[in-house]
Amino acid sequence: MVTENAERYDKNNFELIEEDDICLEVMRQHLDLWDDLQWDEFSLKERLEKNPFQYQQYRMLWLAEKHKARKIEILMDEYIGQLYDDLKYKSSKTLSKVEIEKYYIVKDVRAIKFTKAHMRQLIRAEVYEHIAISFKNQGFEMNAYIKTLEV
Repeated sequence: MVTENAERYDKNNFELIEEDDICLEVMRQHLDLWDDLQWDEFSLKERLEKNPFQYQQYRMLWLAEKHKARKIEILMDEYIGQLYDDLKYKSSKTLSKVEIEKYYIVKDVRAIKFTKAHMRQLIRAEVYEHIAISFKNQGFEMNAYIKTLEV
């Protein structure tokens, strides 16, 4: 699966996060995925029986990955909030909001790691979303094919 935007820019660390690498990682975890998304008139009956289960399976994986991304986001927000408070109120320097956000938080090693993990997890969730949508569309395609045979 190649996405339209094959890379995302991590502004905090001047690196590219390769969406294609994450897609390949997911594909390696689900080796039969490509075969499961293929069908012809000979495998139609079998594919129609499996399709709803596979759609639900990947939909649940998508929701689980989305939930993980939300958990990372919450942890990241908590950490950045604490870091901001420490810099603003416990630092010996008098720093403005803009200075803290522009010069300190974006260079904090742990904040950068949180941001990268969050971005990677969002991409993983997006990959599973597209897989679930592919199975949903496959069901519609197979049903449309059957209706054309009935005519």
